[in-house]
Amino acid sequence: EKAKNQMLAFKYTDEGRKMIASVGYTGDQTDYNINMSDTPFAVEVNGEKIASGQSSTAGASDVDFVIA
Repeated sequence: EKAKNQMLAFKYTDEGRKMIASVGYTGDQTDYNINMSDTPFAVEVNGEKIASGQSSTAGASDVDFVIA
C-alpha cells in the first residue's frame, strides 16, 4: 500500500458537515471525488480545475483548493 497525500474539503450547513471533495494523490496517480459545482470553488490538479466528478488521473506533487 502506497502512502497517499490527501486533501479533503467540507461544506458546513444547518444540517451538518458534508464532504464536498476528497483527493488522494501520489507522484504516480491521483484519485478524486469532487462535488463542488454548487460552490464558487474547485480543486486544481496538474493545472486542471475540477469542480465536479469522480475519476483518476496522472500523479501530482500537489493539489490546490482554488476559485473556480
